Amino acid sequence: MNKILFPSKVNAQGFVPIIVLVAVIGLVAFVLVSGTASFKSSSKNASLYGDRNTFAKSPYQVGDANGDNQVNILDYNLIITNFSKVFENGDFNGDGKVDILDYNLLISNFGKKYTAQNTPTPAASAALTMINGVPVCTDHDPTIWHPLVKKDAQGNIICTYGHHHGDDPMLVDDIFGTVGTWWGAPGHAIGYPWLTSPAENTQKHNLFKNIVRKNLTPAMSQDVNGVRGQGNYVKAFRAWTHLLGSGGDIPGYPAKDGFQAQVHSFAVEAQICSLDNNCGIIKIGGYQDIGYGVLLFPNQTGEGSCVIPNAGMPGDCSTQTAIAGPRHIHGAVGSGRYDFTWYADTSPSYRKKTTANTLGNIDVNFGTIGKAWAQVDPTDYNKTPFINPDTFTDNWVSQEILGFNFNSSFLSKVQAVSNGRVNFKGFTDNWGNVYQTIAACQADASPVCVPLEITNIPVGFEIYRDSYYQFATGTNPTKDHDEYVTVGGKKKSLTIYPN
Repeated sequence: MNKILFPSKVNAQGFVPIIVLVAVIGLVAFVLVSGTASFKSSSKNASLYGDRNTFAKSPYQVGDANGDNQVNILDYNLIITNFSKVFENGDFNGDGKVDILDYNLLISNFGKKYTAQNTPTPAASAALTMINGVPVCTDHDPTIWHPLVKKDAQGNIICTYGHHHGDDPMLVDDIFGTVGTWWGAPGHAIGYPWLTSPAENTQKHNLFKNIVRKNLTPAMSQDVNGVRGQGNYVKAFRAWTHLLGSGGDIPGYPAKDGFQAQVHSFAVEAQICSLDNNCGIIKIGGYQDIGYGVLLFPNQTGEGSCVIPNAGMPGDCSTQTAIAGPRHIHGAVGSGRYDFTWYADTSPSYRKKTTANTLGNIDVNFGTIGKAWAQVDPTDYNKTPFINPDTFTDNWVSQEILGFNFNSSFLSKVQAVSNGRVNFKGFTDNWGNVYQTIAACQADASPVCVPLEITNIPVGFEIYRDSYYQFATGTNPTKDHDEYVTVGGKKKSLTIYPN
């Protein structure tokens, strides 16, 4: 299958420009600028959550931190503001501390309403019990990675979750450690603390996707001069992203995603090696900005036309497209484009900080290509003109850009380079601005700061692309994650929208 390199059903006029587009950004680029020779360690990862305090269990219902009988953004803000502090109303599990467990309880109950007698009422949409004749699994945990279906020892489908979370992140636990440990919740692969809002793991939970690659070789990389098999290379990575290939409507909920959403959360753990197989690891997360929205209209060439300006930049589409930058591209109804491409930037110029507390910034160019559920109706983004929801056969996501660019002042300020290797532990805010301590980050940015870990990373430059993987091995690295049943002689998917 050539679904990475050659987006399907693109018209003749638009085919070549789209191939060039994928080739240009379908890469992993890792750049480090040398600094001086020593480094002073910052606070340990545990300090993300501060000192533990004991107090009584919250007197309110689970998730309701302010006692107004509903779980919403007000409760989320209270938990975030009082994280690791003495705050009785936020200790939903009564274990004596406000931590990631209480946060996850809030997320899993987000949207609930309680009566005066503390009786919960259903969330916005009624729960399904069957999908195309297959029972819906009843053990779903929004913090745990799972495939689309559960099977017995013989491989028979027992039940379906109706959605999946992409590749299994536990496949690289031997390299990066138990999934979730980095952000303080071992085993919890979904819902890190730096969500853009609680909706990301409630109303939009189904959209979380993992992309995992392992045992990569130098032949799948190139150096700064474009020579294959030279320079540093990515040997493994697991990445988290939040995707929806449609206009962005989430049935039954007010939240929007897909073409209508500009900001999403992300996380990456990557193993970077020099040619002598001396490897290091970087762990970084935060927000990704996918910039202005572009639609490819019928009979149109190139990427398409900007129809949604970048809210973070001055001007309109005409001025913003002149300088390119982060953008998300979908096919309009009637066009030949049936996938979507997001080119994200996690620290664009309009989100960088230069305060006394910052040490510089790390810019992660993070992009993906995926199979679209629906083409976008330019007259109403909330419409979902499905391509074919019953045979969603290419339920795949490709990591098409993962570039790490370190601001040169950052490395020199923290004196992180020694013997050609970079080591640093600290924090970033949600937009890649670097801080030595969580206190400095909190004073300057969000109460939720993202732990940044850089261990033994080689200074230099390297590129990884899924297309390089395919060229080197003859195998497409993306995986289809759908499962099917036959109903009335027709193939039916066990994945339902949105996913």
